[in-house]
Amino acid sequence: MARCAVPFFIMVTGYYTNVEYDVLVRRAKKIFYLIVIATIIYLPLNILVHWAQGNMNFWLSEIQKPEILFKIIVLNWTTPIWGVGHLWYLFAFLYAFLIMALISRIFPIYKDRILIVWSTISLLIIFLIQVYSEITGEMIEPIYWRNSFFLIVPCFMIGNFLKKSNEKLKEISLATNVRLIILTIGIITLEHYALSVEYELYVSSILMGILIILISGKIDVDNKLTIVGRNLSQWIYIIHYVFIVILNQLTPKNIYTAIRPFMFVIVTIMSIGGSEIIFYFNKKVMEIR
Repeated sequence: MARCAVPFFIMVTGYYTNVEYDVLVRRAKKIFYLIVIATIIYLPLNILVHWAQGNMNFWLSEIQKPEILFKIIVLNWTTPIWGVGHLWYLFAFLYAFLIMALISRIFPIYKDRILIVWSTISLLIIFLIQVYSEITGEMIEPIYWRNSFFLIVPCFMIGNFLKKSNEKLKEISLATNVRLIILTIGIITLEHYALSVEYELYVSSILMGILIILISGKIDVDNKLTIVGRNLSQWIYIIHYVFIVILNQLTPKNIYTAIRPFMFVIVTIMSIGGSEIIFYFNKKVMEIR
């Protein structure tokens, strides 16, 4: 079920972003700022880890290989240089915003049609790749489709479409949406156990993301949790792996084994605390400006 998370987050961004040149460029600038911050955090940490493990020469030779460079530059693979994989999301969004901004500038009248066709073809390619893996048993690296071109743009456009259809979708009752979610969970379960290959993206993952957005739109809640989500989610996402790396590298084995079942809770608490500090200082800097 957790596989719906990435499509859902992308859809949420599409839901709150207009496909207009100025808006997309502004979003791209913000993402670039976050990438710079993430690089300042993770690149020195990755270098330090490789230095401590005595494999600096191997690391430097690896990141110069043409295949690795292609995956980094084109496919948003961040692990080799930054040491962590989750930052692909930021780079993929940067590319996607720039691509959509370019289409919006060149084809202002037809931009929606172009992006809808792009999205349809991209999702079909993703599912065909996974069907190929199912038939042959040969896994194709998800990095070849889990990037700006094949995943970000389509899911973004789904979220954008949901926003434009908001009034019509509000007519669907909450009870109906809940029943659809239960049905989708059943489909996810069937897909998981019926398919021999471990899929990265089920068809039902897309459906689940859509339904969560529809239900969320019917719930009017403003509490501490929503404030954390609104103010801190981007920083939690960026810095949480710092604490994972630190705990992995510095915690004695016997202690790490004991706390490992609780790592999610420990990392979450540390990430929220760290994000609160970053958000506070960021807010102060903005006030000075």
